[in-house]
Amino acid sequence: MEEKKENELSAFKKKWKASRAAFEQILFEKEIGNKKYEKNYKGIIGYFILVFLGLSIVFFRYKANGTVLSYDDLSNFDIVDNFIKSFSKGFLDFLFYGKLLDFNFEMPFYYLNFIPVLKFITSDKALALLIVNGFYYVMFTLSVYLMINIRGNYKAAWLGVSIAGFMPFLFELISHFSIPLATLTLVSWTYLCLIKSEELENPIWVFPMALCFALGLITDKYYIFYVLPVLHWLQWGFAGIYRGKIFMALLLAILIGVPFYLRIILKFASFALLNLEVLKKSVNFNILTYMPDIMSSMNVLFFILGIITIIWLKFSLFDLYEKRKIVIKWFISILIVLWIFPFKSEKLIYPMLIPLAISIGIMTPVFLRKYIIAVSVIWALITQFLIIPFANPQMRFSYLGIRGEDYKNEKIEEVITLIKENLKGENKTVAFIGNSKYINHRTLSELSAKYDLKQINFKKLPYSFLSMADMVIVKGKGENKKLPFYFNDFFNYLISFNDGDITIYIKKDFSDKLLRDNGFYNAENLYFGGYRLKNIGLYLNNFNQDKKVFEKAVIEMP
Repeated sequence: MEEKKENELSAFKKKWKASRAAFEQILFEKEIGNKKYEKNYKGIIGYFILVFLGLSIVFFRYKANGTVLSYDDLSNFDIVDNFIKSFSKGFLDFLFYGKLLDFNFEMPFYYLNFIPVLKFITSDKALALLIVNGFYYVMFTLSVYLMINIRGNYKAAWLGVSIAGFMPFLFELISHFSIPLATLTLVSWTYLCLIKSEELENPIWVFPMALCFALGLITDKYYIFYVLPVLHWLQWGFAGIYRGKIFMALLLAILIGVPFYLRIILKFASFALLNLEVLKKSVNFNILTYMPDIMSSMNVLFFILGIITIIWLKFSLFDLYEKRKIVIKWFISILIVLWIFPFKSEKLIYPMLIPLAISIGIMTPVFLRKYIIAVSVIWALITQFLIIPFANPQMRFSYLGIRGEDYKNEKIEEVITLIKENLKGENKTVAFIGNSKYINHRTLSELSAKYDLKQINFKKLPYSFLSMADMVIVKGKGENKKLPFYFNDFFNYLISFNDGDITIYIKKDFSDKLLRDNGFYNAENLYFGGYRLKNIGLYLNNFNQDKKVFEKAVIEMP
């Protein structure tokens, strides 16, 4: 009886396997058994068309944003400036220049990319960002195309590029100073070199793979966790005849990377000791925490398709992609790392999405590919060109890739208009309270020349010195409650945006109460710089009628 059941089960498995084989045979008839590379110029032409469309979106966003850079972008450009200064003092100063070691927890390579652009091409930081990130976009999409098109199956490569190169998060990365974009590119090129090297049997690709590995190490401190499957092959190659090539490439990472890794370790240890309770609360081992970010970054429809196709790639009967084990290990290794890594961040997930795009390109049936390419590209063009009017401005991405412009949501153009209308004359000061991506002293200072606001000083003042400003811009509803008790004696409410999230105050006109005569005055109470001074004497000299201020004042205290 048991033997009969086993035979029936075995027969069922054979029928099931035969059915699967027949199904795959029908769907991929042209690709099954095609082991020979077919040279076809249609492939590269189609790739360039897709890249042109992607770069069109990038350029459109650049033109829409103009030269508006966020506070974080400008802060990162300050680090680039310090790199430039350190380079002028020599290589050792570049490694050990004191200020560089105090800035942040990042590795240097992406910052270094901006040095030749800013020195030899343009001084416009927004344009430099477009050039550097546009280059990374082209290199990233090229790596995806070459990874899939190892047998001349260029239509599958087109589909992979249309998914990977048009994901919503990618255009957001390109619009900003973005180390994750460089990481994404170098991770993809590392796996491409491993695939092209035929697991180190083709020596031409060994040095490029080691070089990508070295550059990745000095680009992102998390890079090594994205390329864990590559470590085995590098170790094997280092123990064999490729030792010299690999060592030459890794020498760059050793010379530049070691001081920065030591700095990161020491800074994190110091930070952990001072903020132990905060770190404990941020520990999270729930992998499902990433699900909303993954779906919104990739577009939920393509994410579901990616999961289906990568499982199919793993269990397919026909070897549609010779290097499928590498792609699957790439995905699973990062998934495990994200699971066990205690601190969750959306930026960590991006390299894991590329295997999903590759599997979609490979495992989508031939007759469906052109339709999915069209849907992916057209949907990206629609959402990124902001044709859809119902984009939720409070969401960075929706699950379908719809987004809103942060700088437009923060009403930066309206704020600039109000500044120009209400502040006339020279040496006016605008103070900022609260944290805002675009409404801050750095961004407005950068825009001052473009909007003819050079006469305005944009400052981030402490609360106690707000009375010295001519206009105060408050970001965050809670920040209004922190204003000093005498604030309303000096300022009038002007306007608010976004349901009170941004509030603007203008200084009251004290022209009818101003002292205008030179001489000595007694004051029982004087509020100055957040301090209350009692029974003081004031010597005032040289009243300026235009500025309505005295050129000189001397305070005499008992």
